[in-house]
Amino acid sequence: EFNDRLEEEIRQRNLTVQELQAAVDDLQRDVERQARDLADLQQDYQRFEGGEVYFVKDQLIYSGAIHAQDPAAVRDELASFIADATVFVARRGVERIRVTPEQVNMLVDVITQTPGSDLIRLISPSNQISSTIDVLVEALENNELFGQGQLIVSHPVHLGTPELPASQDEIRASIAQLKAEALRKLRRAGLDDGQLPDFGPVTEELFMNMLLRLTGPVTIGLVATEPVLRAGPANLELLILY
Repeated sequence: EFNDRLEEEIRQRNLTVQELQAAVDDLQRDVERQARDLADLQQDYQRFEGGEVYFVKDQLIYSGAIHAQDPAAVRDELASFIADATVFVARRGVERIRVTPEQVNMLVDVITQTPGSDLIRLISPSNQISSTIDVLVEALENNELFGQGQLIVSHPVHLGTPELPASQDEIRASIAQLKAEALRKLRRAGLDDGQLPDFGPVTEELFMNMLLRLTGPVTIGLVATEPVLRAGPANLELLILY
């Protein structure tokens, strides 16, 4: 009986030692995890102090159009969209975009209920200094802003006289002003901030050389070569109107 009690005490002590060792191991793991977290926070703080912010609050991260309507096809297109967005932000050192399953489900619900294509926008919810970034998601109807062949902007230019023609700098300034006016008008109409107009195959140099052959007052303009949608593209062409 004495031996039985002794064996029981030894067994209980062994269990207590094992429990204490397990508690010590847990504490050690917690300390190591907290040390890693502290190191990460210190690194993030140093990045923030050094101005290394990947995206600021409310900044547009990426945008594009989703054309599918069937839920399964929408999910496939969203997966490709997020992959493209990840490649895009990798240029800024970002390694991963965190889009939650709930956000994907919300987008699928909205997109499948909207006729036509949708503009999807990923927006930064805060100043982000981690290489894994969070996003807010938006789905908006991808409306047509301008029709094919529609004049976006026009601008009168005086090209001088044969004796005193306009200079190249003056013509370049007029073309730059025209493009700036077109961008402002496209933005006011709703062209997404992530999209820029494409001014087409007629380069600024080629267009300037065309104008240098003329004299007197003319009007130059930018015309949409195809429908301009909210998510883009905004393909425009430089033209001499009259």
